[in-house]
Amino acid sequence: MVFHRPFEAHADQFGTAGADVLNLPLPVDAPDVAVAMLRNLDAVVQTAERDRLAASSLLSALCVAATEGPGDWPDLLAAALRQDPSLCLTEWAEATGLTVETVARGFKRAYGVSPKRYRADARALRAWRTIPSSPLPLAQLALNLGFADQAHMTRDVAALTGRTPASLRRTPRPEGQLDSRTLGRERLLGEE
Repeated sequence: MVFHRPFEAHADQFGTAGADVLNLPLPVDAPDVAVAMLRNLDAVVQTAERDRLAASSLLSALCVAATEGPGDWPDLLAAALRQDPSLCLTEWAEATGLTVETVARGFKRAYGVSPKRYRADARALRAWRTIPSSPLPLAQLALNLGFADQAHMTRDVAALTGRTPASLRRTPRPEGQLDSRTLGRERLLGEE
């Protein structure tokens, strides 16, 4: 199962055998798990035939975080970049015993984007999630989220979602859902 939130990347590679794909929208507040087990795949598929949003909720309810998983370094780096978009890639590579070049090539192969692009889009995604509910002025919010300034945040959020921070603030999406314009512009994190 490929499990990712809106605008997050994965390489969409299933090998030569192919795969049956069922794309379901996940609630914004779904638990963030790297490795999970699904208790009842058939129930999710059958529900999706009638109602994709209900299947999405069922999927969230039936996913159980695995206590152990492959934890390979591209996934660990992606989690670290989501957690701390200001993470120094060189230091991370050295701490894991890899060269920066190996990390850049391997990450791009696994996620389809460079770590730098993934980091920028992770920051934009964090802004997209925060803007509608934050009482802070957009300029202050931009600084708090690690952008150089409000214009930097506006460029990155608009590039990712098709909406400016000001428009997100004027017409916030319902809690836990994407609005129809954002769903229509959804793309993988970092795809150009």
